[in-house]
Amino acid sequence: MEEFSKVIAIKRAFTPIFLTNVAMCYGFKITLRKVVNFSQHDKYSIISTTPQGMLHRTLFFLTICVFFIQVAATAQERTIKPPQRQLPVKNDSFSGGKQNQTDTAKAKSDTTKTKKGDIESTIVYSAEDSITSELTNKIVRLYGNAKVTYGTIKLDAEEIIIDYEKSIITANGKKDSTGKLVGFPVFKDGNETYETKGMIYNFKTRKAKITEVVTKQGEGFMHGDKVFKDAKDNIFTTNNAYTTCDLADPHFRIISKKAKAITNDKIVSGPFYMEFNHVPTPLGGPFGIFPSQRKSASGIIVPSYGEEQVRGFFLRRAGYYFHVSDYLTISLTADVYSKRSTGLYINTTYISR
Repeated sequence: MEEFSKVIAIKRAFTPIFLTNVAMCYGFKITLRKVVNFSQHDKYSIISTTPQGMLHRTLFFLTICVFFIQVAATAQERTIKPPQRQLPVKNDSFSGGKQNQTDTAKAKSDTTKTKKGDIESTIVYSAEDSITSELTNKIVRLYGNAKVTYGTIKLDAEEIIIDYEKSIITANGKKDSTGKLVGFPVFKDGNETYETKGMIYNFKTRKAKITEVVTKQGEGFMHGDKVFKDAKDNIFTTNNAYTTCDLADPHFRIISKKAKAITNDKIVSGPFYMEFNHVPTPLGGPFGIFPSQRKSASGIIVPSYGEEQVRGFFLRRAGYYFHVSDYLTISLTADVYSKRSTGLYINTTYISR
């Protein structure tokens, strides 16, 4: 017998089968079969019983055990989950239906817009004689030195009717005991003043219809049979007369069928002619542009008229004014006389800083 190995000689040929039962954890039992084939010829099988051989067999056996333990553990984790069945949700008869639906009464915003009133400011009115009200028709009637204030608008007249339903104010004069009309409406809108014989004003659209109006435009006065005022305070007149004379019956006028007055800018008219003491003249043009600005600006200089014994009828200082700057102005004027006498003038003004 050698010191490190032992030889076992097997001379008989056979095929034994060794069965080894290995008990595994988790209730599994695995059978290992080992088949050893020996040839019919005599051969020697060498089985090492050294410490190294024993160590190799032990490690191999432990590796097999760990492998099967891992497989068993994985099989335990893979449990089959039953399919989830979603039960139908029945509507609650008390709540009135869908539980998950948002309350539309709270979620939806109010689509109804607040309607803006026609009257944007308080109407203040008074009268010396009497005030009557029709609650059904929403009409207020003012008699005797009536006054109405609505924002920047002031209206004075002998009779004023306020129709809240139609958003209209009507103002008129009144005949006195002698049959003379008195208390004509005076309409003020900001810096503009209109003296009329009658007017209708819509405080919703801020438009007005005025009869026989006299209004101041710049340095002149504008007379019209019918006047319409828009929301931008522009004035449209028919049978218009423009003059710089401040008398009720002016000495001279510029007559046109239609004209438009742009507030604080100019007056634009169609074909026009000049009239002196209600006598028309051939002086005129196909259209007219007259400045009505309150500040200094370039524009036409309206002449004065008269009569001399030597030179006859005349037009003096007719021309054009040039506003070059705030420091320099130039005026070009002319005098024309009926007895063929003329004059030309140039006047410059310079303001030193």
